[in-house]
Amino acid sequence: MAWLGNLFRSLKTSSDSSASKSVIHLNDLKEWLGVQKYSLISQTKLEGAFVDYLDFLKSKKWEIESKLEAYKEEKASDKKDSLKPSFSELSQTLMLLNFDGEEGFEQVLEILQKFSQNLNLLLQKIPTNYPFLADLQALKVVEEQFEAKLVKTGIRQLESLQKQSTNLENSLDQIKEIKKRLASLQERLVQSQKMKTDKEAAINILKTDPYFPEIKEDVEFYSRVKDRKVEIWAELSNFFSTLKPALQEKEKELIQFFAEPLMVKNYINEPVSTLFSDDTQKIVSLLLYIKKQNERSSNNHTAKSLSVNSSSVNSHSALYSKSTILEQIKLVEAGYLEKLRREYIQLEQKSKVNYQGRSGFGLMLKMEENYYRLEHFEKQVRELESRKQQLENEIKSVEENISQGLNQIKEVVKEQLNKELEVTYSL
Repeated sequence: MAWLGNLFRSLKTSSDSSASKSVIHLNDLKEWLGVQKYSLISQTKLEGAFVDYLDFLKSKKWEIESKLEAYKEEKASDKKDSLKPSFSELSQTLMLLNFDGEEGFEQVLEILQKFSQNLNLLLQKIPTNYPFLADLQALKVVEEQFEAKLVKTGIRQLESLQKQSTNLENSLDQIKEIKKRLASLQERLVQSQKMKTDKEAAINILKTDPYFPEIKEDVEFYSRVKDRKVEIWAELSNFFSTLKPALQEKEKELIQFFAEPLMVKNYINEPVSTLFSDDTQKIVSLLLYIKKQNERSSNNHTAKSLSVNSSSVNSHSALYSKSTILEQIKLVEAGYLEKLRREYIQLEQKSKVNYQGRSGFGLMLKMEENYYRLEHFEKQVRELESRKQQLENEIKSVEENISQGLNQIKEVVKEQLNKELEVTYSL
């Protein structure tokens, strides 16, 4: 079994695992935790047990495969043998043990964990008359004994931290990607704000025209209409921002159930403008579907809570969020969205005044055009500012998750290894 030395060679030459405090970049954290795993194995004298366990697995694998071949030859002519289909699963499970040491310590640990999972599944499925049941049970006993040693020494906990560190690295990449989108959006926002300011200036210049007093009252009415439309748009944007997480969570279900992918996606990405063109009130059907699913989910949660005394902060937050969404849907059922939708459409109709034949007709056309363009850029600015806020909130949320995750890792490292750990990263 000389080949087993390869399992530990790379880790033995790795850097300091003895320092009382380590400063590690997040990108190097997984590798550092791997070194600590080997350190624990060395400290707890587990190397010998590890080699013995692998030796046992290899020997047992060969023994079962030999029995399997003999069994197949014996039963070759027995077409009624109902056990044959399960032999392929047995073979696939045993094939996991075909490593030769070149994979390295980390990879072998992952292989062993996969082997343990497959073995458990196989033992759950095979009947009591399975010809290799005793062999697999013997494997399971030794596997559980060795697994208990890995858990006791903290190896499995550090392994869990490695997976967590990978997730945190992915979160870091996620933030960088969001920041790229945020920078692009910010450029568009600045441009839209400039265009909005330009239109406001153009309107102020038109107000100095000699004909302006003649149309002033109409312009003021048009301005009031525009302001109310802005208020409705903002109110609806805020309303849909609460519903968006629920729509996103159920997006695939909604598309499958209603068979209208474009409508569902539009209500997620451009909800207000989609509402104004939704003459058949399809949004109501979407939200009633979500309400039904959330009520069913809440009932299941309540049933589970009766049998489990503990609950997490996250589950409470999820329930509160669903409760808020259900309150919003009740408003929709009462006609809230349709009321605002109709008002907005009526306001658009009221703003279309005919000035033809009047002396201020030409000026009013210019005012209308500039007000129309101003309204367009105001809406664009609001949408971009809303999306900017969403992206900033996403970044903040991911940063908080990274911070919490690193704190958890630091606490476990302190508890398991008695080491202070500082993890650095840049955004």
